[in-house]
Amino acid sequence: MSKTNFVKWEDAPDLLRPQEAAVLLRIGKNKIYEVANSKGFPKVYLGGKCFLIPKDLLFQWIEKKAKS
Repeated sequence: MSKTNFVKWEDAPDLLRPQEAAVLLRIGKNKIYEVANSKGFPKVYLGGKCFLIPKDLLFQWIEKKAKS
């Protein structure tokens, strides 16, 4: 039996790599990039295609999506 490791939101860094955001959202690697390309998704580009996701803005984005 495989063991699932859950990450607590408050333990996550303030700026998330896409893979870290995927773990928090419990989605796959491909899905996080698909979601990140949607309009209004919070991300900060570091140059080229490299980006980070601010944890607080991600939480706000989730709340907004849940209300719509």
